[in-house]
Amino acid sequence: MRQISRRRFLSQGMMSVLAGGVAGGLLAVTPGIVRASDGQGTNRTGAPCKVAVVFDVTGKFDKSFAESAWRGVRKAREHPGLVVRELEAENPALRLQSVRVAAEGADMVITVGSEFASAVGQVAAEFPQVRFTAIEAVVSGPNVQDVHFREQEGAFLAGAAAALMSRTQILGFIGGLDLPSIERFQGGFRAGAQFVNPAVSMLTVMAGTDTETAFRDPYAGYTAAQGVMDQGADVVFAAAGATGLGAYQAVADRQRYSIGVDTDQSDLFPGSMLTAVVKHVDAVVEQAALTCNTAQWMAGRIDLGLSDWSISLAAGPESRRLLPAEVRSRLEQIQQEIISGARVVPAL
Repeated sequence: MRQISRRRFLSQGMMSVLAGGVAGGLLAVTPGIVRASDGQGTNRTGAPCKVAVVFDVTGKFDKSFAESAWRGVRKAREHPGLVVRELEAENPALRLQSVRVAAEGADMVITVGSEFASAVGQVAAEFPQVRFTAIEAVVSGPNVQDVHFREQEGAFLAGAAAALMSRTQILGFIGGLDLPSIERFQGGFRAGAQFVNPAVSMLTVMAGTDTETAFRDPYAGYTAAQGVMDQGADVVFAAAGATGLGAYQAVADRQRYSIGVDTDQSDLFPGSMLTAVVKHVDAVVEQAALTCNTAQWMAGRIDLGLSDWSISLAAGPESRRLLPAEVRSRLEQIQQEIISGARVVPAL
């Protein structure tokens, strides 16, 4: 497996920002603006570095993964020397065209989502002078960097939290589609729950069947969550983008507990959302843009997790209010075991 150290990807400035916050005993990361060192944000001629970010069919405003990436775009635009534009693939058939249009006149292309793998592989070969950072797409090439998250680590903590809070000992998992990242969420959630309570069982539903709709159908999420709650689940974790918003609403309507994904969504569902497995995609997008045409950028695979401050459990006011102190203390202990390497969470 091609892999490069995350320290070659995350600058010292970024690492100091991400290492920043601890709230309620849990690692709560709020990435801030990265201060560029000399040369960051400009190309080798000193001209502004041109970055194009391509979003998938889910769009930018899913209150989840893509929206976190969009926040990274906005942060990148605040840096002098960067010119950042964004495009959206309006349907799956337009992914290749969107990436190709993005590459024209760009120094760097950043794609957001696993379904861009084929398009990036083809376009990167057509534009060897352009650097490609593909977030969550498995793709290789001499001018391609693919960034992935160890979702199972954050999901392990979420599973432990769910099991510690469940009264029925039945949990629900709603996935958007059967993809590797969703499988890592699912496997980590189950493993964490059974680690703290082997008697816990888990009901799983994949809400979608195709990438065009699986992550943007709140009604499908609502009905999926109703189904697992009808079977006794009293804590439901949804990893399904905008589809998950429907699941969280169903849980709130039944006055049970949910766990969010990718961003802290507790402000949308106060009183019912225990926490969320947060991916700091915004920080990844911003840092990738800052390495545009600099020596910090390297082709190869990068895997980021708890120890890289790129995955965390949300620990805002709602989480501190809903999770008892003893639960937060237990989760912090488990988190430190994972970060130290004493506990390895398998990918599936």
